[in-house]
Amino acid sequence: MRRWSPTLATAAIENGKLTVWTSTQTPFPTRDRLASVLGRDPKTVRVITPFVGGGFGGKSSGGRQTEEAAQLATISGRPVQVAMSRAEEFFYDTFDPASIVKIRSAVDGSGKITLWDYDVYFAGDRSAELVYDVPNVRMRVFGGWRGAGTDAHRFGVGPWRAPGRT
Repeated sequence: MRRWSPTLATAAIENGKLTVWTSTQTPFPTRDRLASVLGRDPKTVRVITPFVGGGFGGKSSGGRQTEEAAQLATISGRPVQVAMSRAEEFFYDTFDPASIVKIRSAVDGSGKITLWDYDVYFAGDRSAELVYDVPNVRMRVFGGWRGAGTDAHRFGVGPWRAPGRT
């Protein structure tokens, strides 16, 4: 019995239309990306997303296997399924954004936080909001979590995985 669900996609062309079955959290952007990659009208691409449980960001892009299956089905004219091993899945995956976070804080005599001075570099402001009532707050963000056009992230950057905030 498998303890994990493989990352896979199945693609088929029928009557000039491409249908792809893949586990993705973004079926419409995946459709549009496939149409662009293959030079097709998005109206001729259908993405079906079977329910397979939570992805926590790991299924947000539709994945490399989706594009490969669609390209191979287009070239061969036959249905194609591309499945990645667990090792391949991690090898081709993206990473959380590397970042630098500088925090200065202060508390009063009763232990209440009175100052929160927060600078984050190259991770954007995602989930940086405070959940406490702090009277003196400064939060600054330098560069987005996707790199914002810089060379800060040398590898693919993707979703921040897991429920809740990092």
